[in-house]
Amino acid sequence: MRLAIYKEPEQKVVTNSDLPPISVIICARNEAENLKERLPAILEQDYPHFEVLVVNDRSTDDSRKILKEFSHKYEKLKILTIEEGDESVKGKKFALSKGIEQSTYVNLLLTDADCTPSSAYWIREMVKRFSDKQKIVFGYGPYEKRSGFLNKFIRYETAHTALQYFSLALWGLPYMGVGRNLAYKKELYLNNQGFVSHQHISSGDDDLFIKEVANKHNTDICMDNRTFMYSKPETNYKNLYVQKTRHFSTGKYYSKKVIAVLSAYSMSHFVFILSFVTFILFDIDLTTAMILLLIRMMIQVMTFSIILRKLGEPDLIKFIPLFDILYVVYYVLFTPAVMLNKTKQWKK
Repeated sequence: MRLAIYKEPEQKVVTNSDLPPISVIICARNEAENLKERLPAILEQDYPHFEVLVVNDRSTDDSRKILKEFSHKYEKLKILTIEEGDESVKGKKFALSKGIEQSTYVNLLLTDADCTPSSAYWIREMVKRFSDKQKIVFGYGPYEKRSGFLNKFIRYETAHTALQYFSLALWGLPYMGVGRNLAYKKELYLNNQGFVSHQHISSGDDDLFIKEVANKHNTDICMDNRTFMYSKPETNYKNLYVQKTRHFSTGKYYSKKVIAVLSAYSMSHFVFILSFVTFILFDIDLTTAMILLLIRMMIQVMTFSIILRKLGEPDLIKFIPLFDILYVVYYVLFTPAVMLNKTKQWKK
């Protein structure tokens, strides 16, 4: 819960001349509508020196046409078209590796085609976190607010995941970021030989890579709400399951220390709820069970309320008790994905 007490440091005032140039990289496959709707907000960022490199990865829709039209309007747009990929490199890693290799600048900022920055200062505020020591910056990538229970749970789960990777980064144990809002120095990619060690795994460009290059000295987080990168949420349970299974499949490749910490956190939650249910079913000590549950829930609500407000999700606070219980079901559904690694394409 380190994130609950974290305060964004005051940023020194910098002039445009102090800001280094940066390459924003977006990998897109069949994202014509998203590019048309969302790319301008990135191209029109308030930042002096940047390029937006869109890697058009074997798209069969109107992506090429839309990008060409944008290129006439925006001089900062750079397009890299991939006709054929290396099938031994899974997921979007081939496209991303080509984008990084073709990028002009040594500072990289990654996002996805379905994302929209919360302000015109996304690049500016993320770049400010770079320093001689800090070479990796984790940003927050929430999902857009929609009606319905599924959307609320998706946003809660996203905040809960951020709680874990932000908190562990603050404790000096960085293990992942999210590819829709992640910045790092190009030298880290080159010195690590890119994604070679896990190129056979569909996911991992934003966690397995970070596992290899991040440490407590070179990593910072950015929770300035002007840097939040919003993306479209899944709209049905089946697609959500497929998405989360793909993401969770990389969990078994984390370091033993990270696996131990995350497992202990999840297990404490699971065991507590299971113990409470056992007390109720077998009428062991109902009063004690209710008191313990109430105490835990109060701590959970107070802590998560602070975090949800920081992450711009205050409307979810009233759902904390419900989602806290539902997380037990969540663990049961997705734990097998950590043990099994089924490779899937990132887009079709």
